[in-house]
Amino acid sequence: MKVYDARNDESFAFQPEDLKHVKDLPLFKSGKHDILPEKYVAMIGFTVVSFPYNGSYSSTTYKNYSQVTLNLLFVIVLGKLNGM
Repeated sequence: MKVYDARNDESFAFQPEDLKHVKDLPLFKSGKHDILPEKYVAMIGFTVVSFPYNGSYSSTTYKNYSQVTLNLLFVIVLGKLNGM
């Protein structure tokens, strides 16, 4: 999963056209594990997939349920929080 850096890109404005060019953003290059929620604001891109539940439960309680998966596509670091 790629982590992109939009901190210095003033043209990135959450418009549909901007999302077409996510791969043009530079990669976030600080440390490998230093993107902490108390230090950065980030945008998360993911897809949502829903499908009927096919689990091992035999109870009729679960027959009308669906499962959902969230597939992470990318992260865009938008800024660093200072003093918060």
